[in-house]
Amino acid sequence: MSCKFFSPILLLLLLLAGVVPQDGLAQQRQGTLDSIRIAYRNLEYARALQRAEFYLAEHPRVPETQLLTVLQYMAMSQLALGREQDARETLRSILVTNPSYQLDQRIVSPKLQTMYRQLRQAQDQSDRNQPASVRYVVKEDVYTEATLRTLIFPGLGQRHLDQHRWYVYSGLAGLSLAGFGYAALKLSGAHESYLEATKPEVIDDRYATYNRYYRLRNTAIASYLATWAIATTDILLQSRTPDTSPQISLHGSLRSLSFTIQW
Repeated sequence: MSCKFFSPILLLLLLLAGVVPQDGLAQQRQGTLDSIRIAYRNLEYARALQRAEFYLAEHPRVPETQLLTVLQYMAMSQLALGREQDARETLRSILVTNPSYQLDQRIVSPKLQTMYRQLRQAQDQSDRNQPASVRYVVKEDVYTEATLRTLIFPGLGQRHLDQHRWYVYSGLAGLSLAGFGYAALKLSGAHESYLEATKPEVIDDRYATYNRYYRLRNTAIASYLATWAIATTDILLQSRTPDTSPQISLHGSLRSLSFTIQW
């Protein structure tokens, strides 16, 4: 194992770690939404709820149709977990986002549909009696935690964002550490063996062995640092990449959710 082995891998890493394009952001949103559906279908309600909360934290500006779908699955999961009050608050968020939205009766339980109808009736009555008010929501920056995770070990931030390329970063970082450990163990013995040699031909041979492990150790260190730097830069670039498609801009918490259309 030497520089010749690590160089193509690092080149591949550089190619895989480019800035996420606009259609890539849309694919990420759709992938997370699909994982919510699958988790709920498999009766993994806690995971479905966790993925829904992650979706809202990761994508502060989303298409309205996807937002309403995520909120619906969130309410369904909360009710299935016995968190009826949380489900009620999520249904209120749906009404704030789109008062005319209809729950999908094919998958929503009758109990949740009844709660939704009651909330809509109460909302209609409240709207008739009170003037409109502006509500804001503060969204957590999911990339801050992702950056901190990546600083600890390459790929953990991408894993936190549910991006499959975390396998590449973590795999290369692990391979680099393994190479470093192997070279470090061999290097000590090779150095001692080199110092004990007395014959010229033996000296040359043992020095070559020592030098090989020495270069492998340094290459492994450089490979790990490069992987760490690229993985961290990847997260930082994603946090600065704008999404310019027509979207709903969220402001606040699920208890008082509002939105604006942005192009």
